[in-house]
Amino acid sequence: MGRLTLSYIGKSAEKSNVGFPIPNLDATNVEDYTENGLSAGYDALKSAVDALTLMNPTGTTVTAEIISIAEVLPASEFAQREFGVLVLMADTIGHKSRLVVPGPDLTLVAQEGTDVVDLAGTEMAALVSAIETWCVDPITGNAVTVYGARIVGRNN
Repeated sequence: MGRLTLSYIGKSAEKSNVGFPIPNLDATNVEDYTENGLSAGYDALKSAVDALTLMNPTGTTVTAEIISIAEVLPASEFAQREFGVLVLMADTIGHKSRLVVPGPDLTLVAQEGTDVVDLAGTEMAALVSAIETWCVDPITGNAVTVYGARIVGRNN
């Protein structure tokens, strides 16, 4: 199953989403959910929500397929969402963005006396390479460069 997520912003700058379960997307139905003005499914769902809400739209996310993996609890007591590695990125025109990898193995990324993560460590270097090869800035769509990372808590 896929998902069509519509994002909105309210008067107090708080953001909210509504997600609709949709069929898995493939070449036969992808246009029904992805092309504004040309797609029956997308247009019907967005128009219905827009007519109902006072909030302003801020974006749309289409997930072609959601792959469920059986939930198995990690063995480590340190595998907690309260910790994360905040990855800082900038695109080719300097626009900054970030993402958080939850529940890091602190033995791989922590440095004594600081929350800064060394980007040259084996696991971090692999993450940096993957991000810089496959990701773009969420606002501009430009290529990104990772310029830093640090260990953060839950409310980062």
